[in-house]
This record gives sequence, structure tokens and C-alpha cells, in this order.
Amino acid sequence: MESRNLYTFLRLYFFCIINSNFNSVYAPYKISLTQKNKANRVKWLNDHSLWRWCKWQRVIWTDEKMFALHPEGKKVRVRIMFDESPEDFGLERVQQGGKKVMFWGAISSLGKVYFDIIPDSIDSKVYCDFLKDKALPAIRKMYQYSFIYQHDGAPAHHAASTATFLKKEKVEVLDWPAQSPDLNPIEQVWLWMDNKVKIKSFNNIEVLTQYVFDLWEELPENTILSYIKKLKSKFSYVYENNGELYAE
Repeated sequence: MESRNLYTFLRLYFFCIINSNFNSVYAPYKISLTQKNKANRVKWLNDHSLWRWCKWQRVIWTDEKMFALHPEGKKVRVRIMFDESPEDFGLERVQQGGKKVMFWGAISSLGKVYFDIIPDSIDSKVYCDFLKDKALPAIRKMYQYSFIYQHDGAPAHHAASTATFLKKEKVEVLDWPAQSPDLNPIEQVWLWMDNKVKIKSFNNIEVLTQYVFDLWEELPENTILSYIKKLKSKFSYVYENNGELYAE
């Protein structure tokens, strides 16, 4: 009996120590920049250092974002004792767990420009067809031909056929440094949306899709503008820190 009481006491004692001295958190993912890409980011800033704010206001910032019905990264944090197993706290897998939908969005200093679903198996042809039939008409409705188009170096964006298409369409493209999601304000839009999606549960992919569309509609225009205005401080930070990622 005494040994059991001692065991219980020690268990509670160590439990209190663990809970008072440790936080249960997930380590954030971090992009490891190569020295070459750091240097290229600084060079890119130098190349665009003479751009006035009125020119940056003409930039259409774009990107794709995947939302999954049950994201693999969506986990429940638990604290366990030394004699317990993580298996005791396993979550039951649900059907349709692998279903997901890819969205494409565009923002500018005028606010929301365009938002729609795009196939997740995207290649240059799919991308160019999407731009021709959907995105570019929406952009030109707001900007005519007086805009600068930004996209990252994803294979579908960087393909020679995509460059040929954009040149034929007379689209001025902003050259973009590799490994630079921190410099694209739409990434903050994705974060804003993702934070709202991950605290919700969805019965099927249709409900998730509609919720994401609703979030886009709810996204405040002044929030987008604040993300874009933040570029000045981001540019200064990256330049002063030799190309390092801007830390939010």
C-alpha cells in the first residue's frame, strides 16, 4: 500500500513539474534559404529600390492555396505521463480525409481582385487556360492593361509556354526571387483564411469549398491594404538582414 501511495505521489509530483515548466507546442516550419537565394533576394530589392509606391500599387499579387477536408497537419496536442502511450490518445480517421481543393487568388492595392478554384494537378496549359478564361478578364476589368503581374517560380508559372502566353497577352510580369513567400502579401491572406478554416469541422468537401468562398467575401479590404503597406518594412528588414526571411 505504501509503495502504491509513493508511486501516486511521485506521479503527481512529476506531472506538476512537467506542466509548470513546459508548454506543449508544435515547432513551426521554417524555410532554409541558401546563400545564393539570400543574395538574389538582396539583388532583387536593389533592382526595385527606385520603384515608387504608385508603381507597387499596380502589382497584382497572386498565388495558389490548397485547403483539405481533414488536413494532415491538423493535430490535437496532448500531454502524457511517462507511463502512458500516445496511442491511447489516437484520433479516429474519417472518410474523405484525403479530399482537398485548390484555390487561386489575386489581390492588389484596390483589394480583392479574383478568387476561384483551380485544378490541383496544375501544369502550364491548365494555368494559361485559367488565366485566359477567368483571371485576366477579371484583372483587366479593374486595371485595363496597366498592371504588373506577380507569381512565384512554381513549374507551371515558370514554364516557357507560360512566358510565351503572357508575352502574347501583353502582360508585364514582375520578376520574382526564389524562396520569397514572405514578400508576397497574399500569403498573409492565406494565413488569415487558414486560421479560420482549421478551427472548423466540415462534413464534406462541398461544405468546405463554400466556407472558403465565404471567407474570401468576408475578407476586409482594409486588411488586404494593410498587408500590402507592410511591404515597405519587409523590404527594409530583408535588405538589412542580408536576404533573411522576414519574421512575422
